[in-house]
Amino acid sequence: MKIQEEERPNCPVCNSSKTRKDSVRKTLLCDKQRWFCKACGKRWVNSPIRNIKGDPKTVVTVMDLYMKGVSYRSIADHLKQIYGLEVSHITVMNWVNTYLSRITQFVKSMQPQVGDYWLADEQFIKVKGNQQYVWNVLDNKTRFLLASNASKTRSYDDARRTFKKAKKTAGKKAKTVVTGEAHWLIPSA
Repeated sequence: MKIQEEERPNCPVCNSSKTRKDSVRKTLLCDKQRWFCKACGKRWVNSPIRNIKGDPKTVVTVMDLYMKGVSYRSIADHLKQIYGLEVSHITVMNWVNTYLSRITQFVKSMQPQVGDYWLADEQFIKVKGNQQYVWNVLDNKTRFLLASNASKTRSYDDARRTFKKAKKTAGKKAKTVVTGEAHWLIPSA
């Protein structure tokens, strides 16, 4: 099995640069390089994803399959067939929950780079037989979803609430908004 080459990391405990390669940890998927800190004596595997049977590529595969709508049991079966890694569907579910929350935190910390030209629309839907509306505002260039809002009515206040969300997400106000019905130039005041 091949060991992935990586540059010498600092110690995760004392942040010392006095580290050296130690032994190799054998796992089902690959061999992982262990490291040793000469300053504090700590041994570790330098990996962005810790305490899992697989490796980062496995977690990326799991998340990709989950986002494509594949069931937990089918993902576990895929890991067994392709990688020879036997994990239960509960383990897959735990990975998805863990990394989905990390992805969500990361995305919320980002400020989108959007333009001044936005697209807005509302759509009629039925929820349990009741009529509702879904309002969406997107950036024209990046297609980044700035705001999405569900409401029971199609009122001015519902539209205004959605645009306030979009403005907060973008960190600025649009200069032009295009809807299904009209093209609006927003005053800069």
